[in-house]
Amino acid sequence: MIKTIIYVILSILSFLYSLIVLRAKSGTYSFAIWIGATLFFAFLAFMAWHDRWANIPSICHKVFHGIVIMALIVFAITQGCILSQFFAKGEPNSDYIVVLGAQMRDWGPSIIFK
Repeated sequence: MIKTIIYVILSILSFLYSLIVLRAKSGTYSFAIWIGATLFFAFLAFMAWHDRWANIPSICHKVFHGIVIMALIVFAITQGCILSQFFAKGEPNSDYIVVLGAQMRDWGPSIIFK
């Protein structure tokens, strides 16, 4: 029961955050990642409610957990790479700068780019 409540809370928080990201009008579709997280946590809540995992064959259960663990490992490695360069300084007198995740539109820079 406690797992179901945790998954429902995570699903609601992911959905609310997706609305915040969408409302920021950053010009990207990054809110879709949080919609995906919402659906993922909703699925986990559904499966945890009344222990539906017991009705799933063991191999499917193990494959699902393996995929989730691999995704978490990739996420952790990616975040580690990002954070390791978080305070990196650029070369002095550079002619340009690359801002990952930002967009330059016909009408000018996106909100994130500004």
